[in-house]
This record gives sequence, structure tokens and C-alpha cells, in this order.
Amino acid sequence: MSRVPLIIGAILLWPTLAWPIATTQHTEDWCSPAVSHVKGNVSMKCEGVNPKVVDRLIELLDQRDNELGQARQSLDAKIKEANDWISRYNDLEARLAGLSETSELAKQAKALLDRGELQQAGQLYDQVLEGQEKEMRTLAENHFSRGQIHGLEFHPDKALLHYEKATRYAPENLTYLFAYAAKLHKQNDFSKAERAYSDLLSAQRALVQTNPAAYEPHLGTTLDNLATLYADTQRFTEAEKAFQDALTLRRRLAQANPAAYEPDVAITLNNLATLYADTQRFTEAEEALQEVKTIRQRLAQKK
Repeated sequence: MSRVPLIIGAILLWPTLAWPIATTQHTEDWCSPAVSHVKGNVSMKCEGVNPKVVDRLIELLDQRDNELGQARQSLDAKIKEANDWISRYNDLEARLAGLSETSELAKQAKALLDRGELQQAGQLYDQVLEGQEKEMRTLAENHFSRGQIHGLEFHPDKALLHYEKATRYAPENLTYLFAYAAKLHKQNDFSKAERAYSDLLSAQRALVQTNPAAYEPHLGTTLDNLATLYADTQRFTEAEKAFQDALTLRRRLAQANPAAYEPDVAITLNNLATLYADTQRFTEAEEALQEVKTIRQRLAQKK
């Protein structure tokens, strides 16, 4: 279908359009609306677009106005909005026409668009996208597994490439994101690692609001790792705060389940002790290490 030339305030349609407006007659180069009834309805006859497409456009405009509770627009405003819609419709149809020789999906979608069947065209893409999203999840899983194999072979750079692709194809999978952040950290790529940890923290904090039992332990681990990164980059104030946040969370979890979470408390205390020693706070370091010793002795007695 050829592109339709557009003029501001006019639209190339040739079915009859009826919108109530004031009784002032209005004409344009492409369309010639004229008052036909005392109620102020206007008939407008234009050329260039499939009548079924125009009928669907009118339905959509009226439906949109009804849903939003808007008063009917003036003829000029309606024509201007319709002109924009037709322009976007023609752009989409032209693009699909160019793809239809190599894409069966584009061919089917264009046929539906030509008949004004927008909902059916959208449903066609929904079905295809659902299948592609499943393929993307599988692709992400395969990249992650390949990265793990590279890691087992002590090829961290190659592992990172696959971890990055896994997170790109399945950004909602926090297991992939954590592994990617931790590997970046281990490779001393601190800037990228910090961004990955920050993204991970944001996602985990949101999930904790709805399912704390499942995600608080992971949040504690991420806080501890991020604190270690801050310490590695000599940002001791930020490191101490993150360690303290992790410690507070892990102490609370350990109160409910000591066997499961006291080892995590000991890990964070040990990391804090290292931070205190690095900043010449030896008394605090000794106190933290003493608590680590007490926890480990208690855990050993329960085995």
C-alpha cells in the first residue's frame, strides 16, 4: 500500500466519518466535511485508506474517549489525531511489507493490518513473543552453565562473557546476576562489580517486601560482598556501614534459626574484624574475633 500524503488538519480517508461538532462548515484540501443534520453531525469523505482500517480507527478513538471520560473532540483535533494515527499505521505497514518476503510472521501481520484487525495482529505477535521469551530463558540458562564450566577450568575471563550474556537474556534471574557480580569482583573489575551488586541489592530489597524468608538470607550475602568490595577499594566508611547492615540482618535471622545462620554471623564479624585491623581499630577487631571464636565453639559442640 502506498504511503498517504498528510496535511495538518486533514486525513486521507474515504469512508464516511461522523463526529458531532459546532455547525460551522469546515473544509480542507483532502477532505470536505459538511454539516448534514441540525444536531451538528459532519460527514467527511476522503481517499487513500482501507475503509475497514478507518472504521477501526474511529472505534478506537471513541473507545479511548469513553474510557477516559473525555468529551468528544472538535473536528480539527480529531482529524489531527487521526492523521498521526494513520501516519504511524502506514509506517508499520510499510515496514512489515519490506519484511514479508523473508518473514511469515510479518506477512500474516500485514494481512491482518490491511483488514484493520489490530487485535488479531497483536495476538499473533503475543504468541510469537511468548515462544521467543521461553527460548531466551533457555539461552540464558545455557550461557550460565557454559560459564560455570569455564570457571571449573579456571578460565574466569571466558566465564564472565557467558555470565554477562546470561544476565542480559534473563535479567530477572538473580542467581545469574549474583554470579556475574561475584566473578567481576574476584577479577578486580570493581566498577562493574559494584554496579552489578547495586542492581542485585535493589532487586532483593524489593523481593524482601513480599517474601522475606526467601530473600533476606541472599540480601545479607550481597551486603557482605558489597562491603568487602568497598574495603578492597579503600572506602572504609561505606564498608563498615554495609558490614553492619549485613550483621544486623544476619543476627536477626540467627535468632530464629541459629544452626542455619550463625555461620553467616561469624563470617561478617570476621570481615569486620579485618576492616577494624586495617583501620588501626585493634580493640574492636579483637572483640569481633572473640565473638567469632565463641560462635564457632558453640557450633562445634552441636555437631
